[in-house]
Amino acid sequence: MKKILKIYELQDIIINSLVNIYERFKNIDLGRIPDHFNPESNTFKLKLKFDHAFLNTFQIDVDDQTLRELYHEIHQSINQWIGN
Repeated sequence: MKKILKIYELQDIIINSLVNIYERFKNIDLGRIPDHFNPESNTFKLKLKFDHAFLNTFQIDVDDQTLRELYHEIHQSINQWIGN
C-alpha cells in the first residue's frame, strides 16, 4: 500500500501552514457533511475557503469553478445515497 502523505517528512513551513489552517477553522461549526457540498448552505463557502487553504499549502492550484463542479458531483451522490 502506498502512503498518500508522509506526515513525518513534511517541511516545517507546511506543518506551520496546516496548524494555521486548523487554528482558523477549529471553532467554526461546519455542520453536517452533506451541507459542506450544498451550494445553498452557509457551510459551502467555508468549505471552499478551507479546501483552498489546504490545497495552497501543498501548492495545488485549483480554481473555484473546478471545486464547485467537484462539490456538485459529491452533493448529487450524497443526495442519492441518503435519499434526498
